[in-house]
Amino acid sequence: MEELDRETAERMASRVELFEQIRRDRDREGLSIRALAERHGVHRRAVRQALA
Repeated sequence: MEELDRETAERMASRVELFEQIRRDRDREGLSIRALAERHGVHRRAVRQALA
């Protein structure tokens, strides 16, 4: 059970980091949602969630 909790925590942390990177790229470079999705290898919906 502890291992599952650790894995969940790691996934959540990596998602937080990804969202931070997406927001940083948007602020610095003004990239479109599509460009951000392609750069980070995620769906456009994930980019919209990061920017919300």
